[in-house]
Amino acid sequence: MRWYVKRLQEDENRIFIAYSYEKNSLCDGVLEYSKNERGITIEKMSEGADEFATKWLFSHIHGLLRKNRLTEEKQCICIG
Repeated sequence: MRWYVKRLQEDENRIFIAYSYEKNSLCDGVLEYSKNERGITIEKMSEGADEFATKWLFSHIHGLLRKNRLTEEKQCICIG
């Protein structure tokens, strides 16, 4: 599976993350990361993705956040 992610915006409590799946590289979906709860929720599903696959991406986004590597530049994550 190929995912595309980038940081959209950030405030003191949340980070909004754009994402997309496989052939769709538009980053048309939106995830919200809560800094207080350290959890991710789906705000808008990316075209072509489903909830199960999107939730599989969460652990990889947590890894990018821990390493401070989630940027405003679109990057590709290959899983599986």
